[in-house]
Formats: sequence, C-alpha cells, structure tokens
Amino acid sequence: MADDQYARGEQQFRGRTKSIKVELEGLRTRGQRANATLVDAQNGLLDARNELLNANSYIPTAFRNDYRDKLSKTEVEVSSMSEMYTTEAK
Repeated sequence: MADDQYARGEQQFRGRTKSIKVELEGLRTRGQRANATLVDAQNGLLDARNELLNANSYIPTAFRNDYRDKLSKTEVEVSSMSEMYTTEAK
C-alpha cells in the first residue's frame, strides 16, 4: 500500500499535478496528528500510573486506620471492664 502511494505521488510529482507545497503540508499535518496521538497515549499512561500509585497508598492507609480504630475501641472497652471489676472487688 505504501509502495502504491509512493508510486502515485511520484507520478503526480512528475506530471506536476500536485503541488509540492500541498504535499508537504499534508505530510506535516499527518505528522502533527501522529504526534498528538502519541502525546495523548503517553498522558493516558501517566494518568493510569498515578491512579495505581494512589490506590496502592490508599489501601494500606485505610486498613491501618481501620485497625487503629478497632484497637482503640477495644482498649477503651478493656479499660472500662477493668475499672468495673476493680470497683466490684472493693
């Protein structure tokens, strides 16, 4: 396919049916589109990596906070029961 396009382009160039400026502008435009697509894909990759990093840091923090809350509640309950039994023993 690329060979066919090249052959047609060469034929048009030799026959001067297509301006070199027009051809260069078309090539430049296609190059810019390809570059924009590449940049968009790179940005998507970076966004996905950032989301992964955020998720990896959030999950351990959430578990740690949940553990601390439960531990704190248990300590309060144990302390309360200890005081209650100490008071009954007197």
